[in-house]
Amino acid sequence: MVRSKQQWDLWLELQKAIDNAPSITPCTNFPDLFFGDSAIGAAQADNRMAKELCQKCPITNDCLTYALEAKEEWGVWGGMTYQERKRLRRSNGSTRKTAKTV
Repeated sequence: MVRSKQQWDLWLELQKAIDNAPSITPCTNFPDLFFGDSAIGAAQADNRMAKELCQKCPITNDCLTYALEAKEEWGVWGGMTYQERKRLRRSNGSTRKTAKTV
């Protein structure tokens, strides 16, 4: 959910990357894998599958940058879960730099 104008602007930037991607992004085809609300065991399996699909996505870095800057709390973004993104933010204060080097 968009919480601020800054987050909305970040979202629009991500949407441009999706629109300009050379192929359909995996999260577009399988949103329940990336943003599902399933039981713990199923969610872990979904997260693994989503992260594998992210590795093949043409906009993984854009997606991760968005999630870090917007502080997304749900789903797999740019190949990382919320907890992984949270640890990454703590270990490095520069989200844009971090996302581009991951």
